[in-house]
Amino acid sequence: MPGVPSRTRRNRRIAHRPGRRSCRPDWAIVAPSACAQPLAQIRSDRERSTSPTRQYLLRLTCAAVYCTWTVAADTVARGHDGCHLYTRSVAVHGYDGRREPIDRLRDDVRILGNLLGDVIRAQAGDAAFSLIEELRQTAIAAREQSDDALADGLQRRIDGLSVNDLIVVVRAFAVYFHLINLAEEHHRLRVVRERERNGAPAPRPESIAAAIAAAKRSGLSSTEARELIDGLSICPVFTAHPSEARRRTIQEHIRALQSLFERLDDPRNAPSERERQLGRIRERIALLWLTDEVRQTRPAPIDEVRGGLHLVEESCFAIVPRLAEDLATALRRYYPNVALLPGQWLRFGSWIGGDRDGNPAVTADVTIEALRYHRERALTCHETAVEILGRRLSISGRASPELRASIDADAALIPSFARELGERFAGEPYRVKLMYVGERLRRARHGSPGGYRAASEFQADLDILADSLQAAGLGAIVQNGLGELRAQARALGFRIAEIEIRQHREVHTAALAALFAQADRPGYAELSDDERLRWLMEELGRPGRLLAPESVPPPAASEPLATLAAMRAAQAGYGPESCRAYIISMTRSPADILEVLLLAREAGLFSLEDDRTAVSRIRVIPLFETIAELSTCHLILDRLLECAPYRANLAAWSGHQEVMLGYSDSNKDGGYLQSVWSIYVAQERLAELADRLGITITVFHGRGGAIGRGGGPTSRAILARPAAARGGAIKLTEQGEVVFARYGNPAIARRHVEQIVHAAIQARLARTSGRPNRDFAEALADDARAEYRSLVGAPGFLDYFSAATPFPEIAELRIASRPVSRREMRDLDLTNVRAIPWVFAWTQARVNLPGWYGLGSALGRLERDGRETATSLYAEWPFFRGAIDNAQISLGASDARVAALYATLVPNDGNRASFAARIERERSLAIEAILAITGQSSLLESSPVLAQAIRLRNPYVDPLHLAQIALLRRWRDDPPREREARDELLSALLHTVNGIAAGLQTTG
Repeated sequence: MPGVPSRTRRNRRIAHRPGRRSCRPDWAIVAPSACAQPLAQIRSDRERSTSPTRQYLLRLTCAAVYCTWTVAADTVARGHDGCHLYTRSVAVHGYDGRREPIDRLRDDVRILGNLLGDVIRAQAGDAAFSLIEELRQTAIAAREQSDDALADGLQRRIDGLSVNDLIVVVRAFAVYFHLINLAEEHHRLRVVRERERNGAPAPRPESIAAAIAAAKRSGLSSTEARELIDGLSICPVFTAHPSEARRRTIQEHIRALQSLFERLDDPRNAPSERERQLGRIRERIALLWLTDEVRQTRPAPIDEVRGGLHLVEESCFAIVPRLAEDLATALRRYYPNVALLPGQWLRFGSWIGGDRDGNPAVTADVTIEALRYHRERALTCHETAVEILGRRLSISGRASPELRASIDADAALIPSFARELGERFAGEPYRVKLMYVGERLRRARHGSPGGYRAASEFQADLDILADSLQAAGLGAIVQNGLGELRAQARALGFRIAEIEIRQHREVHTAALAALFAQADRPGYAELSDDERLRWLMEELGRPGRLLAPESVPPPAASEPLATLAAMRAAQAGYGPESCRAYIISMTRSPADILEVLLLAREAGLFSLEDDRTAVSRIRVIPLFETIAELSTCHLILDRLLECAPYRANLAAWSGHQEVMLGYSDSNKDGGYLQSVWSIYVAQERLAELADRLGITITVFHGRGGAIGRGGGPTSRAILARPAAARGGAIKLTEQGEVVFARYGNPAIARRHVEQIVHAAIQARLARTSGRPNRDFAEALADDARAEYRSLVGAPGFLDYFSAATPFPEIAELRIASRPVSRREMRDLDLTNVRAIPWVFAWTQARVNLPGWYGLGSALGRLERDGRETATSLYAEWPFFRGAIDNAQISLGASDARVAALYATLVPNDGNRASFAARIERERSLAIEAILAITGQSSLLESSPVLAQAIRLRNPYVDPLHLAQIALLRRWRDDPPREREARDELLSALLHTVNGIAAGLQTTG
């Protein structure tokens, strides 16, 4: 199509340099033959042209990718490989692959920002838009120029706004951050795809294939590779921790925008289609703007079950077959003699509906409903997949005798459906079999006769289909559609995730005290740990039960026994793997663990045949959460395994024990460095114990999203484990806000889990370079803990914390069914403040104290030799490097100026000056020490992308912080008397919490 495009500001010319690959978009390979005829025409036109700069627009469709090219006729005519690539506005023709990735991200941000501006003008008016722009530009100028006068002026301007104006401002910045977060996520996926494409045939970095390739390069034999794969076990566990500030409705709008933006990025879009997509995006942004960010009511536990499952269901079903195929393909390439055997190497767990620690709203009835809902959703997903596969497998004949016999058995089992089916598809046995499979799934979902009784029956039918196809020479079909369904059936069965129970140890003690008292044996609650252990051993050794068959349990024991009965009923009705794990919060002694075993006996989940033999249908998992318990967890477990009843229980589970380590409460107890060090040492000691006793111990990592709760890059944490604890079993919690961030998009979920698998394999391959300097790390941890405990134990500190952060107001956020503390707010001390709101509040005030405090004093006390040792350890020891780098992230996201503004909210001038100065002094010491150890001139210098992201976000978060401070002052100092005005003020305040969480991409 010859023609001359107009050179408007919407066109951009990018000159090609010889020798560079940039003459084509990196998302399309333009074959030379596709260009030959147009280029010949250009040479012919050049001979007739009087203008050496005449341009010709060539529209080439190649490899199903539509792009716009402009070729300089004179350059081509001279035989020079000198194409000029022009791009119209991204709003019309898509993206130019030659441009820098950050430019493409900026294009995305610009599109979304402009659309949001249109929505704000339409919905809030030009005056509101002008106000938002004024605040935005002032905040940027204040940051860029480090101008205190501008910053003070911005603060005064926001202080003077009405509550209604503040809500509009806060909503604008909050929605902007939702859109920016979406754009960044979209860009990450784009970069991952391009790296894989540009790097082929080499594996993509941090992929499963890259890990298997590394194993091959390291000299791992086929036998060793077989052992490595057999030992692989990955289990993310979803929780409903109250750290997800977004409403489910907001999440749904964001997910819809993600899908729309993916379509917008399709280079095959015609201009008209692209405009339609932009219109749909604008409409969804308007809905996001018009939707209240703040929940009006606290969600019920069953709402959390449905919402949590809604988030992860699609991703779980999508990634299981993809990752299984990734692993199988990598093995075929690098270890052709090692096949991926069927098994549950990837599975999911869930505490949503099962975690009742500190949450009385989670009852046995809630757990039963959660189990039912998981089963219903899993069966529905399998039904859908079977229906789709049935439409595809229209194969005539070619059925094995086993398949035909299976169809006959189905017809005999459900004759009514056989009559309904009649002679339809009589010559298509695969389709007929899949129709029976779908019907049996439907009947299982409704509890009707003829339905599958267990997932194993479903898996057996799929195996029959696969074997028949294989025998017919149709192996490719087995690998693809049917292979995906078989992988899903093996990994998920009739549930999305296995429900796990968690309860506080004190509940069990109270329940048993009541049961013993009802059996005329009072005084159990007053016994020492050793005395309780003796009572429990004696009782477990007796036949029968404490509670007579027809007796009504005492109130303190009613709910715990009902929960255990629900576990038993679930296993009987939904399969043994539906609900087996029972976690004991705040475990402190062997008696705490035996208590659950005794209660399980009362509920029919455990029985002792003799001293060595037991029937057990419950996995009892101690959770060690404080520094003291982490330091003695190996001793507690060792003592426990001296008890014959528990040894018999462990034998029933093939000698496999799970132990959970808590990152959040240990941090709140001992500070950042002491917490991570105690967890490291606990893993070492548990590994040594397992080796000595000949058992298997899997460490279950209770990690949160923020650094102060064990957060940070998951792969870094896996690689930083002690050498003795680098097994292939990885079990970890995915809490609160990270569930949506990591599993809300199937593509992101796949990338996240494959990085976990990659790290698990890499950790097994890692060579140990000498013994870590344990004494040095121990001394640092002790010093850091001493400084931390000195701060949090100081008189008036909790008052300072409550005033200098929005902690009291966070309690008003209805983001979860669980309360923010175990006691009334007026009775607070550090032990009963929940770890999540503790971290959440410090994050909102940009202090991030749980992610670094104590590190400055510990490192600051080092002499020159000590600094050199620290520098050496940072270079050589993954644990130490990870601890320093995570603290560096937390410090890099903190902001001294913003924190100082929050400190002005503290009414006591003495406390304010003392604590604020102490925290800032510690922060300065930590930054100075980290820079010295890492050899950087500024924080995050070695992570420039992250550093730049923080710098770019800061001016947009500043108005939100200033609005929150202004609203906190009004709420605390002079709250309105009228309920409507109070509700409006509180709503505005809670909107700032959500907005800051979106801007910082973390809560707690």
